[in-house]
Amino acid sequence: MARPSKRRFDLDIRQINYIKKLLGIDKIEDVDKATMKRLKNNLKKIKDIRVKGKTKFKIWDIIICSILAILFGAQDWEDIHDFVENHRDWLREFLLLTGGIPCVKTYERVFSIID
Repeated sequence: MARPSKRRFDLDIRQINYIKKLLGIDKIEDVDKATMKRLKNNLKKIKDIRVKGKTKFKIWDIIICSILAILFGAQDWEDIHDFVENHRDWLREFLLLTGGIPCVKTYERVFSIID
């Protein structure tokens, strides 16, 4: 029986490389932290339909971490989680990550409710 493809996102490598070229980033150190802070402030406008008081993680932290992880090679939810764990200190330069690092299932659940 053939294994299913690990790739779960709709962007292929050419599209990701195009986006990185447009943004002028080749490696993670090239990402402008001020731009990420502005992105975070814009993402705070997203209506979070999760139950208040039962959420541990900010929705904008999850989205930004996911975007960056995908730009730098994440192909599934596990890769996103690993990326965030490996770059935790760097991410905390512009994200609070107040709830710590979400588990793999949290990324999947949050993206399933974003419309």
